[in-house]
Amino acid sequence: MKAGQYIRGLVTGPGSTTRTAGAVLVVTTILNQHYSPAFMRLQDKDILSFLPNWRFFAPRPATHDHCLVYRVLERGGETTPWKSISTIPERKAVHILWYADRRTEKSVFDAINEILHFMNQSFSFITQLTGYRLLSAYIMKRYVLEQNGDAQGFQFAVIRSPGYDETAEPSTLFVSPYIPIGTEQALPGGHPEYAGNGK
Repeated sequence: MKAGQYIRGLVTGPGSTTRTAGAVLVVTTILNQHYSPAFMRLQDKDILSFLPNWRFFAPRPATHDHCLVYRVLERGGETTPWKSISTIPERKAVHILWYADRRTEKSVFDAINEILHFMNQSFSFITQLTGYRLLSAYIMKRYVLEQNGDAQGFQFAVIRSPGYDETAEPSTLFVSPYIPIGTEQALPGGHPEYAGNGK
């Protein structure tokens, strides 16, 4: 059988409607993944979201890693160097079946995103956000108090990491005000050495 006859059989023979519809769906799905404005017209016409898209569960997918660092003001008045916080546990084979630690990583990621979303607001506003209060309490209880028993207060920062791109420099996105130990609420201007980047 020649190729032309075979193709005609696919589009005209029994079940041709189903095969044609399936082929159209596959092609349009592939084109729908492209960022080009020409292909974006498919999304505009797909008002029922019939065509799958790899950004379905993440309309704005993450393109950078966010790292947390913190420093502690000790009772003696000394300030520790900035220390890195890793919220990503080491991957193990058992995580294929059970990976509850992923919830902590996702919670920290969401808290950081909430803070960054309101970066144009003042410290007094940001420190009232659920994400900020959750993040400051998490760092204080999980890291500061466990590793610095004589801590008087602390400060944390969000750093944008380029990930595996070693040619790009990390950048500081947010620096919290000084946070006294014993409270989850930051006190802007509570310590002159700990000047953040809020308004």
